[in-house]
Amino acid sequence: MVATDSHNLGDRKPNLKEAFQFVVKKYSKEYAKKIFEDNPKRIILNESI
Repeated sequence: MVATDSHNLGDRKPNLKEAFQFVVKKYSKEYAKKIFEDNPKRIILNESI
């Protein structure tokens, strides 16, 4: 899972786009989607990952 330590939208905006693009380039779009979107969603839904 990928997360940010951003605390507000003014001074420290969450900018995960660059990290997402890095993972896509290094691994794949499918893997990036899994760790940026699918796994966090499954955790929120109390599902195993």
